[in-house]
Order: sequence, then C-alpha cells, then structure tokens
Amino acid sequence: MEARHFPWRRGLWLALALGLAAYLTVPATAPAFHGDTAKTLRAQAEHFESLGEWERAADKYEEILRLNRNSPGIKSRYNYCLRRYFQVLRLHDVSYRKEVLSLSFPQAMRMYEIVLGNLLHNTLDKKKIDPAKLFRCGVEEYRVALGMADFCAEHLGGLKPEQTVNFRKLIHDNFGNRANMTYEQAVDALRDVVMKSANTFPEVNTTTVVMEFVCGACYALDEYTVYLTPRQLRELCDTLKGRYVGVGLRLKLEDGKLLIADILPDSPAAESMPPLSRDDHVTSIDTKTTIGMPLEIAMGLLEGDEGSIVHLGVFSMTHGQRIIELRRKPLFVPSVTAELLEGDVGYLKIHCFQDTTLQEFDARLMELSRTTMRALVLDLRGNPGGLLNVSIEVAKRFLPNGALVLSQVHHDPNQTKAFRSENPAPLTVPLVVLVDSDTASAAEVLAGALKENKRARVVGQTTYGKGCSQGLLKLQEGLLRSPPEPSAGLNTGGIRITVARFFSPTGQPYSGRGVDPDIFADGDLQLYHAREEALRLASMQEP
Repeated sequence: MEARHFPWRRGLWLALALGLAAYLTVPATAPAFHGDTAKTLRAQAEHFESLGEWERAADKYEEILRLNRNSPGIKSRYNYCLRRYFQVLRLHDVSYRKEVLSLSFPQAMRMYEIVLGNLLHNTLDKKKIDPAKLFRCGVEEYRVALGMADFCAEHLGGLKPEQTVNFRKLIHDNFGNRANMTYEQAVDALRDVVMKSANTFPEVNTTTVVMEFVCGACYALDEYTVYLTPRQLRELCDTLKGRYVGVGLRLKLEDGKLLIADILPDSPAAESMPPLSRDDHVTSIDTKTTIGMPLEIAMGLLEGDEGSIVHLGVFSMTHGQRIIELRRKPLFVPSVTAELLEGDVGYLKIHCFQDTTLQEFDARLMELSRTTMRALVLDLRGNPGGLLNVSIEVAKRFLPNGALVLSQVHHDPNQTKAFRSENPAPLTVPLVVLVDSDTASAAEVLAGALKENKRARVVGQTTYGKGCSQGLLKLQEGLLRSPPEPSAGLNTGGIRITVARFFSPTGQPYSGRGVDPDIFADGDLQLYHAREEALRLASMQEP
C-alpha cells in the first residue's frame, strides 16, 4: 500500500516499520460507523481476495478497521491478506531467489533452528508462544504456497495447484494440529515434512520448503515480527541511514496503473530530458510490462547496483510513449525539512527518524532561529518512526532536566528502564506538534512526551498506536556454517523481532491507544489549525 505523507519512504518499509496493525488507528472523533459502508467495503475486499489481489484486499479491510477497529473478523482477514502480500513479494524477490533459495538444505535447516531459537527466547511475550505454535504457522504458510500457481510452476517442476491438493490435506492432517512440541521435536517434524515433500515432488527445492516454515514462524509471534529478504533488509538498513541506490523515483498505484508520485531532486530521474513529471504512466521496467505488477515489485526493480542501468517505458500526454535510460547512483534522502510560515511561525517536518535526523534537526532549527520565528510547528504527520533513540534525543531538546520521556519494558530485564531528559537549557519556543493517523512508533513517543510534559500542544488526529520496538537479527550465510562465522558470507536476509514495549510519561501504553490531539483537525486544514494555535501560544508569551 502506498505510504502517505512522506515521499521517499517506500510502502513496504512503512508496512515493515509499523507491522500489520493499521486497525489500531482510530480518529480522535471517529465518525459513526455505517453498516452499509462496511458491507460494501467487505464485499470489495472479498472480491479482491478471490482474485488473489492481496494488496487491494488489505486496503479495503484497512478502510473498515480505520472506521471501526472492533469490526468482527476483519482484523484477522486484514492480517491474512498482508501475509499473503508479503509472501508474493518474497517469492518474486530476485534477492530471495538468488541469495536464499541457493542455500543448501543443511544451511536452511540451520537458519530455521536459529530463527526458532530467537523467536522463543528473545521476544518480549515469551509466554504467548511455544515451538508447536511456531511450527503450525509454518505448516500453514507452506500449505498456502502449495496452492499458488507461481509457486507450483517454479518450485515443483511445473505442477499446477490442483495437483497438490492431496498433499496439502496430508500435511494438514499429519502436522497442522501438532501440540506440546519441544524445540527439537519442531525441528524433527520439519525434516519429516521436507522428506515427504521430496518423495512426493521430486523436483522440489528443499530449501524452499524450509523457508516457508521460517517465514510462517515469524508471523506467529505478533503483527510486527517478520522475515526480511536480503533486498528488504538492505533497504531497511539503508533507509535508516538516509540513503539508497536508485534513480530517484517514487511510484504509486492508481486505477491499476503505476504512476510517478515523486521525483527526488538531483537524482537521475530529475535530470532526464525531456523531463519526467508526476502522474506520468510507467508502462514497463526493463522490458517487463507493469500491467498487474505490485507496487513493491516495481519499486524493487528501480533499485540495483551503483552504475547499473534501468530502462523505463513512460507515457505522458505531453511527450507520448518513450523509453528512458537511467543510471542508478547513491542518493541521500533527507529526513527533516523546514520553512518559515506566515505570521513568523517556524515549521519543521520530520519524515522519519534515521541516523542523520538529529544533525539535520539541529541544523534546520538553527536556520529558523536566525529568522523572525515566534513559535514552532513540529510536523510528525506520516512519520512511521525509525530509530527510537533519535526520537528520544529530539524530545530532550525541548524538555527540562529530569523530565520523563518514556519508560521501556524490555525482554532483557537489564534493559528495562526509564529515559529522562538531561538538558539544563531546553528550547523554550512556543511549540505545536502536528500528528495524524500515520504518526507511529518513535514519532508517537516524541509527541506523547511533549504533550504529557505540557511542553507542546498537539493538533491533528489520534496517532497510529504502535508502542513496541523491534530488534534486527541479520542472517549472514556465515552464521549457517559449522562452525559459524557470523560476519562472513552472503546476506541471506534477517528477522525483525519485538523486544520491548514502551509507555508514555504518565504510564499509558501507546499500543492500541496512540496519542490523542488537544485539538482535532482533519484534511487540508490541519496545518492551518496548527499555525493558528502556534500564533495563540506566541501571543501569550509576548509582553
């Protein structure tokens, strides 16, 4: 699904950053939920499900849940569709095919053992999972894959889904209801599934079978724990550093067409002649038609090695159909932008919290301080979070010594602690924080800390409601060797796993609640109301 309000943060990264729980979003003054609307949306979602259009189905379920998060059965359908969407992306990911499915069977089994161990021992909610649950979710993931035409054609020697029906029933009956398993029994049971698969489908890649169990186990934990393909892992790490290798285009999907949504300044796409424009139709990428192509697959095709070339078929009303050659290069993506609004109100927007955010924030704030700024609007709309420690440091810029920023409960008791400001000279400029329903995670921590310490007024909508953080386990190929060499070998992906939950200064959980605004504002008037509130605060401080 297309990311909102923050250009240059790709849709999948948003989904991975937030997890699979947009149903937690509830406006501060939620409109009445109309049954007819729900029925229409549900019918549309079920239609897209029947066509295997998982992304569009999830979009419709999300619309229902944004109106009423307690709508019966919708949460599970939404999560199911996103799991299927991620499965399709994974199976079509070139990095996954080349760097993961080329692993030997012993290496794949070692990966399963490592992932299983980490899910069991390094998560926050250890009491909610056990080896049997992780194994059963792997069975389900594999069963679904066996019913996919592309999976059967590519990994089962050209079979069709109807030719796997009996085997799907067999593994469900024999393995789908396993309970009270030990870690060792789960590993042995997977070996049994693989053996039966190889006996039934002689051309099956056994590593492919194991990886479906790896991914299924990750989904068993919570809506934020997920396996990342090598490309997704590189993308996430690069995004948190504020850089990526590409051509500087962000695409969007509208009415089944891939259109240009944004063009990054000083990028190869920005230098194309005649110039590319927003809403130009991208018809092909390296001769592959974009008809029916998922957004994330298309965005992935735009990235590649530095110096490599991509050919785009583009149609516009001005220039007609043409083929454009773009050479990929490293691009820096700023996370903070600033300007001075009417009435001498400073405006700072933080798109996400990455390695460079604090340095960017200080620089932009210094620039504003040299102007006639009377008050400041801090815009966190569409900010999906990112590095929690960076968010905490931004909060400390405004909060006095000893002020509580947040409390954290960690799976490691030694890391369960409170974070307090250590700033004897905090900024005193009148402050308004602007949020919406896509403000999440670390961004909610910043908004909540400033609101509950009565340092800022919050304007906008109730925020997303994600109050937990994830650790990242990188699965280098060397880790799968005997003896292991953790830092050696190819990147074979990684897992993001929930390790901590955090709470506001007054002890309120962010998960399922979010941060309520002091002033509710929707649509195009959000920034207007934030500026007006900033001017009001400024006038109260002036003699």
